[in-house]
Amino acid sequence: MSTLPDSNSVAPSTSDLAGRILVVDDSQTNCEMLRRRLCRRDYDVECANDGQAALDMIAASEFDLVLLDLMMPGISGLEALERIRQDYSLTQLPVIMVTAKGESQDVVDALSKGANDYVTKPLDFNVGLARIRTQVNLKRTTASLQAEVLERKAAQENLADHARRLQTSNDRLVQAEKELQQSVRELQQKNESLEEFVYVASHDLQEPIRKLVSFAKLLQTDLGDSLDESVANDLAFITTSAHRISTLVKNVRTLAHTDLATAEQAVSLDDCVNAAIDSMSDEIAVSGATIERQSLPCVTGNEVLLVQLFQHLIGNAIKFASLDSPVVEITAVFADSNWAFGVKDNGMGLDVRYADRIFKPFQRLHGRDEFEGTGIGLAICNRVVQRHGGRIWVDSQPGQGAHFQFTLERVHRGPIDSAPINETESCNLPPVSLENQS
Repeated sequence: MSTLPDSNSVAPSTSDLAGRILVVDDSQTNCEMLRRRLCRRDYDVECANDGQAALDMIAASEFDLVLLDLMMPGISGLEALERIRQDYSLTQLPVIMVTAKGESQDVVDALSKGANDYVTKPLDFNVGLARIRTQVNLKRTTASLQAEVLERKAAQENLADHARRLQTSNDRLVQAEKELQQSVRELQQKNESLEEFVYVASHDLQEPIRKLVSFAKLLQTDLGDSLDESVANDLAFITTSAHRISTLVKNVRTLAHTDLATAEQAVSLDDCVNAAIDSMSDEIAVSGATIERQSLPCVTGNEVLLVQLFQHLIGNAIKFASLDSPVVEITAVFADSNWAFGVKDNGMGLDVRYADRIFKPFQRLHGRDEFEGTGIGLAICNRVVQRHGGRIWVDSQPGQGAHFQFTLERVHRGPIDSAPINETESCNLPPVSLENQS
């Protein structure tokens, strides 16, 4: 391969894209001259003096282009080209053949066997450089596009896999929702069956209790004045026990109904307190208790349950209030963006170590000979408060009264149709610390 000087040529900018080139020529002089000129254009150039050496170098290293002389001893340029194309496509490793000027058949043979381009001897360096640059850029652009295609294909596969997993998760979610709905329906049916059973059982139990009381009274009437003191005491015990059982059955029914009732009505707590006080007017009059109260907000809940809540708390306060001057106070404070309602008495108080115990069914701190009761009232209060998304607790010390307090989840700032209070809204009561209300 021979080269001509490029005295009239304009050297390309060194900012042009470079690459790694293998020059294959049996002339060491031509190889070295071309290597130097290409290196000045920022190409990395290796040389091979025969076809086998070129094939070995291609197998051992990576090149962006091969400049391959057609006529060489041993393995010819066309044979080397055929073997290169067995492993590399036109875009993977471009090959420019160097042919004798005017040998058109050599050009046809080279192109038919997989050459990307050709140059003729003697080599015009600027023309050769332009063709080298074109093929190197084309290879790199193709490689970049192929990499992008692979990347997009991988992204599409990942997207498809994600879609499959999402569909699987959605199918599981749909199935879980169906199972949940089925469980809700079954639970609703069980609750309805339970409510029906509790109603029937309480009704059936009340009938023999009423007969027991009635026959005890009839027996007392029949015996009249001949009734001695011990028999009178026995009849009174029968009657008292029957009334206690009747109250217990009613409370158990109330406790069961609490968990089943809905709590989505707009309710005025003032109306609930009024109803509770009206229903307990005889008990309040007999005890001589003073009821102190203040205005209460409205809530979303169940009016029947909330009336029962105040009935049990007020009744509990009257039961344990001071015998000399019983005072029951209905409290309501707003602090830390929450309402706390309560019923406070001036009675004997209790040890807070037993505070959790008293809210469980049938748990009592006193015997029936000291205070009447079934041990269910505060359990009902606890269930009602939980049903309304709140909590209940007691602040007390022995001898200093007890303050039963509770929260409700959905409290309104004013009329029944007003919106629930949130952290940015004010209230009509001062934000007194709950600790100061204990």
